[in-house]
Amino acid sequence: MNLESFQALQQSLVRAGFDSTLRARRDGNEAVITMTVALHHEQTPERMAELTEIVTDNGFAFTAENETITITALS
Repeated sequence: MNLESFQALQQSLVRAGFDSTLRARRDGNEAVITMTVALHHEQTPERMAELTEIVTDNGFAFTAENETITITALS
């Protein structure tokens, strides 16, 4: 996945009402891009299903911890 893929995902998430943060950092000779979404009060089953659909439809996977999800690229 590239930066444009993450940006397209972020736009979809924002349109659906999810706040997200996109980060890029260097790891050796590679750029590591991650996105986090803070869920807070949005952790209803319906919102989680919507979030899951948006993320997977864009070719990504995520891990959830507490009230935050971290999105990574599928290999």
